[in-house]
Formats: sequence, C-alpha cells, structure tokens
Amino acid sequence: MYYTINQIYHYPSIIYTLYATTDTSEQVVEFVRDKPDIKVITMPPERNSPSFTAQLTAFGKLIYYHTFNDTVAIEAHRASGIHGFYTDYVYPTVNLPPTHISPWAVSDVHRAMEIGLVPSQLRINFVQPITRLEFCILAVTLYEMMTGTEIDQRVVFADTNDIYVEKAAGIGVVHGVGSGSFAADGLLTRQQAATMLARLAEALGGLLEHQQAEFDDYGNIAPWALEAVGQMQAAGIMGGIGGGKFSPDGDYTKEQSITTMLRLYDIISLQSYIS
Repeated sequence: MYYTINQIYHYPSIIYTLYATTDTSEQVVEFVRDKPDIKVITMPPERNSPSFTAQLTAFGKLIYYHTFNDTVAIEAHRASGIHGFYTDYVYPTVNLPPTHISPWAVSDVHRAMEIGLVPSQLRINFVQPITRLEFCILAVTLYEMMTGTEIDQRVVFADTNDIYVEKAAGIGVVHGVGSGSFAADGLLTRQQAATMLARLAEALGGLLEHQQAEFDDYGNIAPWALEAVGQMQAAGIMGGIGGGKFSPDGDYTKEQSITTMLRLYDIISLQSYIS
C-alpha cells in the first residue's frame, strides 16, 4: 500500500498504522527505518513493547496509541515514551479558554445551566478534573432544587467549613477520608463519583436497578464501589471510557460530572412524574 500511494502522490508525512498488519516488530522496524516520510507509527498498546518503542524512537519515529479516554492512562503511557493518543473526548487543557466545553458535552452542559443545576462558580474550566468540593456543590444544588428545601443536616470536618461539604455529608452523599478530614481540594475518581451519585439518587428517593457492572476492568473496581458502578451503568448515568473499560481510578471532569447530574435529574424527574 505504501508504494502504491507513493506512485499516485508523495505525501511528505505519513502515519503508518499497525491495525491490521501481521508483520512482526522486527519487520516493522526494518520497513520504516529508512523511510523519513513515515513520521508516526500508530498501534494498540498490546501491540507494543519497551524494545519496540526504543527501536522506533531510535529511528526518529513517533508512536501513537488508540483509543484512550482516560487522562491517567494517557499520562502513564506518555511517561513510557508514547507521543500521541487517539481519543473520543479527552481534549488538551493547555491554552484552552476557561469557558471551553468538549463538543460531546456542549448540549448537556448548556441544558444543565439553563435548568439551574450549575452554580456560577462552576461555570468555568469544564474540561478539568473535578474536586471533591466542586462535586458537593453540584450534588447539593441538585438535591435542593429537586426537593424544594434547604438541607439542614450538617456533618463537620476538621479541614473545611464549607457549607456545601457539610450539607452533602449531612444527607449521606459524601464521607470523609479519615481522621475527621474531608480533603475538599482532592480530585474525584470515577468510582468515587459513581458511589456519590448512587447515594444522591437514594437520598432523592430514586429507584435504580441493581446490576453487576460489565466492564473489562471490573476486577480493578474497589469492592465498596462495585454496586454503585453497576447501578450507574444500568441506569445510563455513567458509562465506560471506551474499549470496554471503566477506569475506576481515572479522573472525573467537571463536564462529565455536570452531564451525569443532568441524567440523574432526568431519571428522578421521570420517576416522580410516573408515581
């Protein structure tokens, strides 16, 4: 195919993909080593090895992986010498305007803001990972909007006096991290988000189906999060990151949090209407 294309038009830069080839790593290296127009080699991670990476890099070739939607996994592979990644919805956060919203989330985020589910202090840095405090703000806003009442229960922590944290803990949506602390500025993981969403649904009287989660990395989900992840998947509130994976310890972004809050809002609203 390479030679056929070059007979038609000589492209100065070519991505050589290993999706379908049965060539060995040695054969690939031998083929690309003296072809300066082949700039990038793209492959799934299971096709690669440290020695393969070293050989390709030695000949000036960049390596791209597909498909990754988890920033934690991306950074781990980047540290091993991988240069680029195909992704469905992870967007670079460098030089993006603070109001940027990923294309897949635009409609849901705008609707959530119109409904009033997103307070003004959270209408910024949508593609950034969400903190535990910010998730509490979303959870409390949703709860008080849907119930029409202000939360009067409080749980206090030694390291924060934020009212949203105290309210969210008061209705059992969030817990501390031990020793009386909450870690308000800590980043939320996907399995933590699933657990908090399940608790929020319960606090709102929502009925979510209990189903075992079906992800290829099911074994990596913490025992305390298994039920909640299954509920979120069954209800369509949270899904995977692509490739059949859930990535329980991956970051959860603000726009993902807003989107799942909106989905929970819709489910509870529909259940309330039917009942």
